[in-house]
Amino acid sequence: MKIIVIGNGPGGNSVASKLAKNGYEVEQYSDEAVNFYSRIKLPSALGDLKKLDALCAKDSPSYLVHASVVGIHRETKKVLLSSGDVSSYDKLVLATGSNPRKFYTDSGLKNIFSLRTYHDGVQLTKRVTDPVVVLGGGLLGLEAALAINDMGHKVTVVEGGECLLGRQLDAEAAAMIEKKCKERDNFDVICGVLASQVDGDDTIETLTLQDGRVLDCKTLLIAAGVIPSISLAKNCGVKVERAIEIDSRCKTSDENIYAIGDCAQFKGKCPGLMPIALTQATVVANDIMGEGTDYVEPKQMPTRFTVDGMSAICFGEKKGEKLSKRVGDLYEAWYIDNNKVAGVILVGPTSHLPLAKKLLGKEIEDTSSLLDF
Repeated sequence: MKIIVIGNGPGGNSVASKLAKNGYEVEQYSDEAVNFYSRIKLPSALGDLKKLDALCAKDSPSYLVHASVVGIHRETKKVLLSSGDVSSYDKLVLATGSNPRKFYTDSGLKNIFSLRTYHDGVQLTKRVTDPVVVLGGGLLGLEAALAINDMGHKVTVVEGGECLLGRQLDAEAAAMIEKKCKERDNFDVICGVLASQVDGDDTIETLTLQDGRVLDCKTLLIAAGVIPSISLAKNCGVKVERAIEIDSRCKTSDENIYAIGDCAQFKGKCPGLMPIALTQATVVANDIMGEGTDYVEPKQMPTRFTVDGMSAICFGEKKGEKLSKRVGDLYEAWYIDNNKVAGVILVGPTSHLPLAKKLLGKEIEDTSSLLDF
């Protein structure tokens, strides 16, 4: 049996490796020129080409092909490569990931970047010029902004939502992180306003906000979310909605085609988290090997963000009743839904992290011990 895997992110890398180790014929296609690397580590390596290179695996598996797949012909079970060559499969795994939202990239102006690939990191490192504006105050945007600031550049983060890290934090925790960021030299944060337009002759020079403010901007980094990469699936007739619809075995509407990771949608959800991609990769490998197990969403791992010694850790969901307390630079918020701990936010010392991990998803009758500081 021959399996083709399209994509070389964590999910694609994992499923291809598992199947190859178990004796299956595997072909894996990646449209990047480098070997596997962790995208989440790109911000921390900005500014240092050697660190960026070190992210990439040095050894390439024999089944990995650096080529772009441009089409899928389901009736004949073939994929078409950009070179014009075709390759046949018995089972196909789509691990095509997601693409960054690319606002203003069609402006024709230079020095407008996204940060999704190794190549993006290299180009940004080589060409970054003061002042820098980062559009998006989520995890990627903030981590990249701090890294660029560490390189000695003036940075302004513009977040359209009311606060930084809006998916992870509540308003109180976000305000603490924002204050800490603003204490840095040459670092500013603007929340609650969207960008309106970019201007410049050849290279971007200014970014205008919807409230009329005009920011000097010689480098613009777009970190405003991602869109599942579904064009291959959509063009070959596989059922898609926001992402590629899959069942409990990660099969698409075509029983010979699977989808995993950022490009996949299960029961209406496509969270775009690495643990989910890895769990789905295991489900697919097991199903192909005849050891079928249904997909169960993995327990969410804590998300951690740190700026100059201040750490924010959060996991679970912000729903139900919120119990919160702040003492100086220490803040905790516990969300209780139907007598269960639904989510936790911890800022500052994390002595309650083991307790939070233990109680997440569990019923709790006495909440008095949660904020005992």
